[in-house]
Amino acid sequence: MFARILACLTFIIALLPLQTAEATNWFGPTGKYGRCDGGNRADNATHDFYYSELTSKVAAATTWVRENEIDPTDMTTSRVSSYNNYTDVLMIDQYYDDYCGIDWVRSRLDGGTVGLTTCNAITSIDRCEQSDVRISNRYTEDDATATQIRGWVCHENGHAIGLKHRDPETNSFGCMSTPPAAPGFTSHDLVHINAAF
Repeated sequence: MFARILACLTFIIALLPLQTAEATNWFGPTGKYGRCDGGNRADNATHDFYYSELTSKVAAATTWVRENEIDPTDMTTSRVSSYNNYTDVLMIDQYYDDYCGIDWVRSRLDGGTVGLTTCNAITSIDRCEQSDVRISNRYTEDDATATQIRGWVCHENGHAIGLKHRDPETNSFGCMSTPPAAPGFTSHDLVHINAAF
């Protein structure tokens, strides 16, 4: 009797759909880098952040994401006072128009790119050593709430760690959907981060 029940359960499990979108939201060490390119896993679990003359809104959101989303994982972050070759993440916010030929957001309610993460340098094993995270001030200064800004800062720093976009049709939660549905990582994202570091 037990063998029949086990056979039935095995058959039912085999019929369940595979969650391929869930399994493919991690970049891994791709070796991609350049002024307008990214999509690469971070090289280590320690991330030093340099805030490049950030507005108070983006600085506060970055600190919140570091302390509440990244530091509780197997990664650790710190804010450094100077930028050099060992700085892991350079945080920048500006009024972008045509940086990297991207259609940047014109206002918070318009379509367009709010943030961009690029990898500037890679290690000998093709992991990202240094990332730029850019956030558009046209979005943040146009009545965006603290929660919305945290969502975008979390999203872009998720890319700097190595996370890809999540499908908003099947994963309408967490900061890795586009637009971010919440200011934090999902449990699935956290599994990727902790497994990598």
